[in-house]
Amino acid sequence: MKAFIVEGVTLGEDSYTKHQQIADLIDSKNTRFHEREDGSIVLLSETMPEGSKYTAVGMSYSKGEILSFSIRACVSKRSGDKEIPITNMTEIVNWITRKARENGFVINFFDNIEGPCVRDVTKPGFVFKISTVDFAGNLTVLDKDLFDRALRTGIGRKKAFGCGVLCVTRSTDV
Repeated sequence: MKAFIVEGVTLGEDSYTKHQQIADLIDSKNTRFHEREDGSIVLLSETMPEGSKYTAVGMSYSKGEILSFSIRACVSKRSGDKEIPITNMTEIVNWITRKARENGFVINFFDNIEGPCVRDVTKPGFVFKISTVDFAGNLTVLDKDLFDRALRTGIGRKKAFGCGVLCVTRSTDV
């Protein structure tokens, strides 16, 4: 997947509408997106966005490199066939720490943790809830291949609803 920053697109209020609009923008259901505070959208997609102002982005990094990160994650666990939101802050931090290890990096510190925030997703015929947490901080790359995969495919569940896109930049906190 490639990363694009798209500007000038106004998304709907609810997560399902956003999911549909993103899918229509690039004519694909296999897309991950992250809304940024500046109003732009980070897309992970095989297809370039059409009819929008976008910038293709990429970054090289190496094992041991320190980067700043942000991610909106659906922090949950499975219990049988049900998905249970994690709401305890210690369990939330344990969840993202475990996901970091599984994806080739370690979190050095958090600048911010916001949430959990429970959001209703209205899909034709039913409504379901997702619980999201926004994380920002500083990480160190431990395994370039696993980290590459995390950047390409995202982390955690509910990626189609704006969760799981790991956004990284060069760290100024080195």
